[in-house]
Amino acid sequence: MATVGTGKYTYELVEDWAKLPAGWTLGQTGIVTDARDRVYLFNRSAHPLIVLDRDGTFFTSWGEGVLSSAHGMFIDQHEHIYLPVINSHVVLKYSPAGNLLMTLGTWNQPSETGWSGNYRDPVKQAAGPFHRPSDVAILPLGEIYISDGYGNARVGDPRNAGRIGVGPVCYGANFNHEFSPSAEDQPTWDSGPKAASFSTSFAIMPRPVSGKLPCKRDSPRVACIG
Repeated sequence: MATVGTGKYTYELVEDWAKLPAGWTLGQTGIVTDARDRVYLFNRSAHPLIVLDRDGTFFTSWGEGVLSSAHGMFIDQHEHIYLPVINSHVVLKYSPAGNLLMTLGTWNQPSETGWSGNYRDPVKQAAGPFHRPSDVAILPLGEIYISDGYGNARVGDPRNAGRIGVGPVCYGANFNHEFSPSAEDQPTWDSGPKAASFSTSFAIMPRPVSGKLPCKRDSPRVACIG
């Protein structure tokens, strides 16, 4: 039986754990769990949001015909679920039962950045939300951070006071957005010394104490932004 990790963080693969309905498949998948150990799978298939019990038994699904292109997900302390629909250029907030609570961005309207659509090409200019958003992170006070990772163009701190480690914030080729808990767009990360770049801001996650950890797809880097 395959295992990964070391010490008390050693995990064993459970073969065929997910018990999906006959004929169902999973595509590329984001995963979160709730307080009852239910497992939410945001994936690229005909059934984009699948919920399983802790033993892998199918519980429910929703989002068919709406959630067309999964990329990342987040569950907050109130068990609200945040889903970037990357090809539709929106980030959606749902209840655990699948009720839409909030939409960030405009459906099927990417921001004007001049990006060619080729992942190897840089964007030509920064713009507002969103152009292929890739991930979401919620901080303890409810601030919503979104990595606008494929077709937008800046990284920085909304209060112009961020830090990567002990050095300055990186400003480069992709853009992370901040929203208040009520979805008001906060000042963008657009000023400060140019120290490095994030050519594809692929994911973002909160640190336990404070700050954000964006990572980029096309190089082995994770940055800590306070």
